Amino acid sequence: LAEIALKRGSEGLAAQIYAELARKTKDPRIARRAVEAATVARTPQFALEAAQIGDWELDLVDGTARRSLHHDRCFGYDSPRAEWSFETFAAHVHPDDRAVVVQRFGLAVTGQTDWRVECRVVWPDESIHWIRVNGSIRHERGQHARMLGIVVDITRQKLAENRLRDSSAYARSLVEASLDPLVTISAQGKITDVNEASVQATGVARESLIGRDFCDYFSEP
Repeated sequence: LAEIALKRGSEGLAAQIYAELARKTKDPRIARRAVEAATVARTPQFALEAAQIGDWELDLVDGTARRSLHHDRCFGYDSPRAEWSFETFAAHVHPDDRAVVVQRFGLAVTGQTDWRVECRVVWPDESIHWIRVNGSIRHERGQHARMLGIVVDITRQKLAENRLRDSSAYARSLVEASLDPLVTISAQGKITDVNEASVQATGVARESLIGRDFCDYFSEP
């Protein structure tokens, strides 16, 4: 039975069978097989935990959910909550993001498509964090009864993107504030960007300047 379970990819069941046989027979070879099967069975979960990814499974019939501890940590909990459902999830989503998130989930369920969304969530301490959620429908007897997926905290990534965006906006504001024409050109001598002072000096719109030869409008420095 254990070998059949292994062939079918049911390493967890095989580990249980081997463990029971090892307990009864005291055979070290069987005990070793039990450890090997259990290790294989746990490997995917170990990989998810190492990558700090939470996994979850939502029953679309009764609304109950199974999830890992790291799933709950993505919502600000150090220990698993007693209960979880899609309504619980939605209640944690930032009010400004909730309508879109719920709408996309509904479209995924009715259209039997994957659900992918990035949104803000509010933790119990009222701090705001970003998560990315991916879910896929699993069919049972022709009905989409379950959705399986993962969730990961992307707060650091979002903060880094915001800092880069703010830095780029600040640098652009300095360029535009200059009273002197400022131009960037490619290795081929084509204009790739200009500031407002360049537009004023040439009398040509920014869109028309970009892509033209630098020497058509400016002298070499």
